[in-house]
Amino acid sequence: MSTPAVIVITQPGGRRHQLATEHLREMGVEPCISPAVFLTNAPEDCTHYDHRRRVWELGYGLTKGEVGCFLAHRKAWEKVADLGTVCLVIEDDARMTPDLPPRLKALASSIAGADLLLRLYSFRHPPGKVWRQLDREIALVRPFKAGSSAVAYMLTPQAAQRLLAESARFWLAVDEYMDDEATHECAILDVRPELIRHDDDGSSLIGARTKPSISPWAKIRRELLRLIRNLRQSFWRERVLWKLGIRFGKTTR
Repeated sequence: MSTPAVIVITQPGGRRHQLATEHLREMGVEPCISPAVFLTNAPEDCTHYDHRRRVWELGYGLTKGEVGCFLAHRKAWEKVADLGTVCLVIEDDARMTPDLPPRLKALASSIAGADLLLRLYSFRHPPGKVWRQLDREIALVRPFKAGSSAVAYMLTPQAAQRLLAESARFWLAVDEYMDDEATHECAILDVRPELIRHDDDGSSLIGARTKPSISPWAKIRRELLRLIRNLRQSFWRERVLWKLGIRFGKTTR
């Protein structure tokens, strides 16, 4: 397998684009750019965003930035599906560690042909089962709970097609949607230790959210729907452990 393409979600010509490109070239990687998306109209005018369901489920909508971020990742998934090969997708504030470039090919080979994603950076780090030892230092781990983050992940074209199909009408933020495995049926594995740093300078492109007050009935409905979703995810995650053959495997933190 050839070295996978590295797709960077960024605004061409912007400062973040320049910094990301300089960093990757220092690492010996020539990036493939997938443009960021910035909405000019109201989020509910977006064809793919299901605002009505979002409000029904949670009581408040996504921000312009959240919808734009999701659409930008969908463009990256389309590129992966078109290329027909495993790719690494990163946001423009992700920074590779020196250990990542020489392992790109091995990481891609480990998931080729399957509906799998490798998450190279997570906001949460729950314990999990070791699925595969890539080498002496790096393990691919199936976490017991969602790790949350769309900063950097590797995926197959099969997984990209599933993500696209099930997000034709989305209502979750992109990192939440990726963790909604029971819907798109792509299993996420964590790369440990992480091979990506998040170079967050504190400035958010997502935008602030205002949550309106909701009725007591709406709160009850929200919690009931959340409980149903969580139970569905729990059954799916148990199924994945059996499917990967690691239900009784080694647990790691």
